[in-house]
Amino acid sequence: MNIRDYLDHNSIKWFPINIHLDPKKVPKRIEKYEDGREWVDTWKPTDDEISEMKTHLESCNAIAIDTSLIHQLDVDVASPRTRCLSEKSPWYESFCKKLPHIFYVSKTLPTLAIEPYKYIIGVEALTGRWAFSRKDAIVFGHEKKIVEM
Repeated sequence: MNIRDYLDHNSIKWFPINIHLDPKKVPKRIEKYEDGREWVDTWKPTDDEISEMKTHLESCNAIAIDTSLIHQLDVDVASPRTRCLSEKSPWYESFCKKLPHIFYVSKTLPTLAIEPYKYIIGVEALTGRWAFSRKDAIVFGHEKKIVEM
């Protein structure tokens, strides 16, 4: 399933952005909202702002995905344990490394927007910041229920 359809189906907020690799990943919002300041961990656009930004999808190469309610495990180092996790919950390939971003939910409130996942080395929990995806990414295992951890 296409990532945007999956996010809409699961009521996960997203909006189009551009990512430049210069030499590291630099996410930029559409011009009207881009002011040069850091925004990945703090910016909370309104529903109207998100709707307006979605009209610019064609001119963008990526999307930003809200992780405040449905979180993501960002795999930076593949391992048998991360493969096992990706078999249990929906996921998509990361923008640069092509490793899984695994969707999950938790009853425990996060303390930080990004932190190392304490159970697996090389995995970060994204819990309130914006995650990134190619705008045409595919969600693997989209028919599975999002796992609770």
